This record gives sequence, structure tokens and C-alpha cells, in this order.
Amino acid sequence: MSNKQQYAEQFKTAIIKQYGNEVFTAKQANAMSEELGFSKSGTKEGIYINCLQPNTVSRGKYQFSENHSFDVKVEKPTKEAVKKEVKKSIQKDMDIINEPVVAPTQESQPAVLQMAKLKSSIVNLVPKKDPQYVAWGHFKDIKSILESKIFYPIFVTGLSGNGKTSMIREVCAKLKRDMVRVNITVETDEDDLLGGFRLVNGETVWQDGPLVVAMKTGAVALIDEVDLASHKIMCLQPIMEGQPIYLKKINEVVYPADGFNIVATANTKGKGSSDGRFMGTNILNEAFLDRFAATFYQEYPTVQSETKILKKQFALKEMNEDDFVDKLVK
Repeated sequence: MSNKQQYAEQFKTAIIKQYGNEVFTAKQANAMSEELGFSKSGTKEGIYINCLQPNTVSRGKYQFSENHSFDVKVEKPTKEAVKKEVKKSIQKDMDIINEPVVAPTQESQPAVLQMAKLKSSIVNLVPKKDPQYVAWGHFKDIKSILESKIFYPIFVTGLSGNGKTSMIREVCAKLKRDMVRVNITVETDEDDLLGGFRLVNGETVWQDGPLVVAMKTGAVALIDEVDLASHKIMCLQPIMEGQPIYLKKINEVVYPADGFNIVATANTKGKGSSDGRFMGTNILNEAFLDRFAATFYQEYPTVQSETKILKKQFALKEMNEDDFVDKLVK
């Protein structure tokens, strides 16, 4: 209770003791104020403001009801008090910032920090090189683009089993480039691509999706079987433009690191399967397809390339059957 309210209660108690809950005059109020040691003008602790004015019956006459109570009024702080509080708050923040960081123990380490530690442990995303791989087709073109480390999204299309995915993997292995591969299905959505909240050690924490991991690490994002995607793939539009992505669920903006690029593979050209051989493929949004800077159509290997592939595989098994390889290719 404030001083004003205490004085007001003291004044009211004296009035009720003297006059009960009956009407009293301003003259009687002045006399009681002087008797209690308050100034006649009523300025001390605002007695008249708090007691008389809200309880006016008529001109110069007042009355306290039986259930009367004073409203608590909040005093507006002075400018000096506000400045003092702001200065105190800033100093408190600075003390927190300058406070030495103490590494938490494994037992007390929060789930968020454990997740951050887990992410930092993923330092090598470079694919393992296949010594039996034979470079052919658009291998040199893809290598030139990824070696430049410029952002240049690529769409690689071609029939099933002609080495689209293995070509991208081997290019990254040869260049020692980090690669993050994500396989698309019709169920793939924003949460699968950009990230979402996961349950870790009983705590719900945010976990980056494969595209965000690739952006942060400057890796090559391999979007495999992209023509199986639904319209939900459109969440990648800002990324396809080489722009930062806003993660609305955690209010964070992620900027692409140097070297980040996107390579998508598909059996169709994003227009669906006209002959029905690739069931489940969808017609991709033209605006999405337009974001790819280059499209490569991968044919099946030539007779010369296929012969070289088979001979390497036969040599691995210590089988020297050149005539058989030639006949098999034919």
C-alpha cells in the first residue's frame, strides 16, 4: 500500500468514526484534516484527491459508503527513474555478455548443445572414390561446373541405370567436394528438405534438413529422382535462385556458403512419363524447372565406354575374357 493510500485510509477512518457513513461537509473535512496534521489545502499526500473528489454527493458535501474502498493508482515514474532503470538493465546485460563461458559437463549438457556437437562432428561429406569407375558422357562438363564453385544449378535427365547419380558422386569424389544427397518421393515436403523439430533425448530440438546443411557447408546438394516430387518442392525456390532461405519455424536466415550448388537427376524432363515407363513421376512446375541454368541429357554409354566398364569389372574378378566382353557388349 502506498503512502497516499495509507493517509487516505487514516482520513476515512477518522471521518467514519466521527460521522459514521453519513454525509459530511468540506468544512468538517478541513477540520479533520487539520486535526490529523494534514495541511488545510489537502495537498499532503493528495488526501482530497484520493478521498473527497471521488466521493462527492453534491457541492461541498461528501460521503463514504459502507463498502467503500480506494483504487490503487499507479504513479508514473519520473524520467530520471526510467533512465536509471535502463542503465541498470544495460549493465546487467553487459555483465552477462562478459561472463566467462564454462563448458557444461556431459551430464548437464542440454539436448540443444548435444545436437550442435553432433552436427559439428559431420566434417567429411566427400564421397568415397570408386576405383572401378569409368568417366564418360557429360562427366567433364559436370566436373568443370562443380570445380568452378560458382552457383550454377544443373538438371541431369536420362533413362534409368545410365549412371546419372554415380557420375555426380564420382565428380565430387574426384574434386574432393562435400556432397549431400537427398532422394525425393511424392511424400517429400518442406520439413524433409529444410529441416524441422525432432525429439532428441526427450527434448524437442531443431534439426537442419539436407538442403540447409549443404548451404551452410558449401556442399553440392544432389536432389535425386526430382521428378517424383509434388508441388511441395517449390519451397526450394529461393535456394534455386542462389538467395538466402528464411526458416520461419526458427526465425533464422541461412545464407549459402561459397561453393554451394544444386544438381538434380531425373528419368524424365519434368514433364511426366508419356509412355508410362516411369510411373509416379510428376509434371514439375515450370517456374521450378526454369531455375536450372543447364540441362544435360544422359545417354546410355557408347560401345567403347561400356566395353571399358566391363573389362574393369572383369579384371577386378581376375577374369580375362576379352572375347566374351566384346560379345556381351554386342
